[in-house]
Amino acid sequence: KYLDGELDDWNRKLKMFELGSVQFRVNYHKDVFKRISYNDLCQRIFDDYNAPVIITPSFLTDRNARGKVEQHLANFRREMVEQNIDKKWLNLYTFFDAKFNGYGCQNYSFYNNKLYLNPFLYDVIIQRTPNFETTMDANTLYDNIEYAQQVDDCNGCEYMMSCAERNIHLYMESRGLDSCVALKEYMYASN
Repeated sequence: KYLDGELDDWNRKLKMFELGSVQFRVNYHKDVFKRISYNDLCQRIFDDYNAPVIITPSFLTDRNARGKVEQHLANFRREMVEQNIDKKWLNLYTFFDAKFNGYGCQNYSFYNNKLYLNPFLYDVIIQRTPNFETTMDANTLYDNIEYAQQVDDCNGCEYMMSCAERNIHLYMESRGLDSCVALKEYMYASN
């Protein structure tokens, strides 16, 4: 009675998964893997809906103090490594494909007459924070590389350009992060 037919409507909309490629996204929280492993969740969603599922670290967009991002990022990275993601699911994350990058292209959003650069981190686009307000003629690739060269984990890393083209280093700088945010353990996706 509480749902008043909304569940039926939701199930009808889920049928659209049969028609094309859709992606489930689950926001990361500390107990996300308590009841089901990532591999089992992927298999269940694939079997039931023929769709991939991605765990997204929504805390990256939190405007609170950087300590919260640092703490959650460390937990997220640790738990994702502990999940020992099966190779067949790795390709669901474009982040794990080191060859997937901006190829010199930038992602922008225009909001309230302001232009924002959108860093692309763990398949999440970080949007519209004052740190990323920009102009169309700004060349951020060099800014990313310059910051990366100051970070021990990034300087000389084989994935540095992939991260730089996604503006990940600008995100790191905006949060005062001085260690790698990537999951290098999984950066070998095949496609």
